Amino acid sequence: SWIVVQNEATMTLSGVTLSNRTQFGLNISDSASVSLINNTVLDHVGVANGCQGAILVGGSATLSLNQAQISNSPGVAICVANGTTPTTVNVTKGTFAHNLRGIFNPTGSGATAVVTIDQSSFTNHAGDGITWNGFAGTSFTITNSTFTGNGQGGIDFEGTGGSLSLRNSTVSSNIGLGVFIGQSAATGVSADLGTQASPGLNTFTGNTGTGLSVGLFPGQTLQAVGNTWNASQQGADANGHYSTAPNYTPVPKTTQTSGTNWGITRSGVTLDL
Repeated sequence: SWIVVQNEATMTLSGVTLSNRTQFGLNISDSASVSLINNTVLDHVGVANGCQGAILVGGSATLSLNQAQISNSPGVAICVANGTTPTTVNVTKGTFAHNLRGIFNPTGSGATAVVTIDQSSFTNHAGDGITWNGFAGTSFTITNSTFTGNGQGGIDFEGTGGSLSLRNSTVSSNIGLGVFIGQSAATGVSADLGTQASPGLNTFTGNTGTGLSVGLFPGQTLQAVGNTWNASQQGADANGHYSTAPNYTPVPKTTQTSGTNWGITRSGVTLDL
């Protein structure tokens, strides 16, 4: 690794550029805390080999980005490789572009993290903007952010536990699915993409695959109320809406299908739109 921060160490990079390095950029472990602020940039850092991208974070470490950019890594921008110990990741006004993936944990294993993302963009990655296989205790809270132009999809969120909340965000023009929510067990992940009391106000348009694909187990309900979809497709109105203001009355879907706006992969699942 280029920079290793471990034990209980803290480090802040402010207005720093790290570029053109065929190693990990930052390796953060134990209970260390690292902040990237004030237009710090990691560009062309990492190698195309699993998690060997710009930043590797694990243990109970904390990673915070505020007005920082991670771009052009042949690996992933942020890889969380920690198992069941919660890692904390906070991103505000972050720019993730042209990496292998944005935020990721290794294939075949799971991770636990508390992640908040606001006013950030995940664009033009070779894979997904976010690829996550979660354990119980994981939570992703995403607001006011964009996932566009990614080569596999916007958000792939699945596993045996964890929750995803998405509000006021755009998941559009991705190659593949916009968002996939999948459970690896009957008591697996949950997601809140909008409720009657708190409409999502997200936009899912122009993805080459299904805008929202739901892979929950039978008996589960996923709420995605108050969002904008491809207009006049799969029952959406001419403005791309199912539930509408001011009441945002949910429109339930239960058919096992795959379409432009929504899809359900198992029978016995309800999707509230």
